Amino acid sequence: MSRPRRTERPGDEAVLSFLLTVTASSYGLPPSDLTRPTRREPIVEARHTAVTIAYTLFNFPCGWLADRMGFRRHCSVMHSRRTVCNLFDSDHQVRTRIIDIAITLGRPVDSLRDTLAANKRVPDVD
Repeated sequence: MSRPRRTERPGDEAVLSFLLTVTASSYGLPPSDLTRPTRREPIVEARHTAVTIAYTLFNFPCGWLADRMGFRRHCSVMHSRRTVCNLFDSDHQVRTRIIDIAITLGRPVDSLRDTLAANKRVPDVD
């Protein structure tokens, strides 16, 4: 089942900016690091986490997220989500951090936990 298409709404940039700030803070990084083209481990994990939360909890489209995060294609968003889903299942520290970020953002933790724990496949269509 594919997700319904979502158009950009006023305030989406501000929501993403706040999400990046909260996520970066959780990892002890400046928010600007999350949109930099680097493969350093802590930055990559934080970026994957932010993208997954943005896609899962805020229903941001893959293409839109890819543009805002500095990715070349929407496939990078899908890869980030798959990676975090696998870590959510196997790494208690990652799971706790993601849940803490969702709580800080005031989002429902149950839907996030269910979606990531189920490791659902990301649709190929943006």
